[in-house]
Amino acid sequence: MGTKQAKITRQTFLELGLLLSSNTKPTDIDHDLIIKLQTEELYLPIIELSNQYWLTSSLCYRLKKLKVFAQLPHILQQYLNEVSSLYRQRNVDIKNEAKSVCQLLNDHGIKQVLLKGAASLFNSTYPSPGMRYMCDIDILVSEEQQQQAFELLLGNGYQTDENPFAIHSVNHHHAPSLCLPNSLCRIEIHKNALKYPASNVLTDEQIFKSLQPLTLDKQLNVAQLNPTQQIIMCIAHSEISHSGYSEKQLDLRQFYHLHCLIAHFDEDIDWRLVEKHFQLADQEKVLHAALQGVLLLFNSETAITRNYSKSNQHIERRMQLFCNQSWLRSFWYKLRRLLSGYSAGQIAFTYDVSGFTGVLQGRLKHFSRHLKMLFNKDSRQDFWAGS
Repeated sequence: MGTKQAKITRQTFLELGLLLSSNTKPTDIDHDLIIKLQTEELYLPIIELSNQYWLTSSLCYRLKKLKVFAQLPHILQQYLNEVSSLYRQRNVDIKNEAKSVCQLLNDHGIKQVLLKGAASLFNSTYPSPGMRYMCDIDILVSEEQQQQAFELLLGNGYQTDENPFAIHSVNHHHAPSLCLPNSLCRIEIHKNALKYPASNVLTDEQIFKSLQPLTLDKQLNVAQLNPTQQIIMCIAHSEISHSGYSEKQLDLRQFYHLHCLIAHFDEDIDWRLVEKHFQLADQEKVLHAALQGVLLLFNSETAITRNYSKSNQHIERRMQLFCNQSWLRSFWYKLRRLLSGYSAGQIAFTYDVSGFTGVLQGRLKHFSRHLKMLFNKDSRQDFWAGS
């Protein structure tokens, strides 16, 4: 795609959002944007941003829907088609693996709920099968059946893929990731849909009370969250569990997923209930910042979208931070996240300890682990790569 340095700006975010949005019509694409898409040094930032968030296949699909694709340079058309083809085949394989795993669990009487992207592969959230890039198949089972499900997969060729320094607390909301040799994705068996504090917004008890059926194959049915809860989980997972809101990190892929959920489920979403969940968890500001984000980026407005100045400023700041990334800021985010693992609460959770002595011993174990990682070349590379 060329060797020129792609400079991503706020305008790049807005232009990519316009092209990706299902609310955009062909008449919304003006002459200046067409010219930009025909000129390599001008379209490279858009492609670079879509690549960073695994949205290139979605961009290809939307450009064709907007009747813009045929006007693009041949080399760009070829690139977009190749990426889309790879994504599509990848998702076909992942869907087959998801069906195989779910059938195995069903055969052993383990009830399951497909979460997040795994559910979207089967419920038509995305109009084309290759639009969402998948890394994990997240499956929720009851806490009582989690170990049975985990051991069942281990007994059928799956292996843990965690690095030698990984810590997996007994309190963690999902079991260690599993994968088959040469598999395209990992399987995560959850005993909780969300980890604390995101679980305050949507509890497992609430989820299991209002599940909806999801057909994977003619004779294979599992469950999925209802539309309202899929919206809640998308926001809570990205903005709270992954600290998007608190760290002002703009995960465009998750914002696009939220837009696609809104467009797909439409009137089936109870927006007042969405708002109530976040209010009761004292996370209302997180909700309104996310809704302001999908409005600004994808022109998705909901019944509870509020034009709050703080929400606007928060989203603008996140774009600004992305566009003005520096080595020092990137290092600070990594260091802050690393140090947060030494808090008393996190140590107690990770090492399943309590009291002053227990936390102290946990911190010493944590420090010893980090010393070993410091002298391991692969771990150092993962740290600087953001892993």
